[in-house]
Amino acid sequence: MAEEQEDDGGGTGGQDFVGQVGIQFGYACSPVGALGVAKDGRPAKCFMGKDGRARWGYDSNRG
Repeated sequence: MAEEQEDDGGGTGGQDFVGQVGIQFGYACSPVGALGVAKDGRPAKCFMGKDGRARWGYDSNRG
């Protein structure tokens, strides 16, 4: 019976956000368009840079 309770308390805080957490802006990411949350809690998104490399950036549309 205890096994069922472990699944319920997953520590998600009731958030329905699906994405990477604790990312650092400027670091490589994949795929482009992926969503994440920076270490300081700001919303982040995977953007394609002018040099053709995907990097995490601040997602102003969500914050």
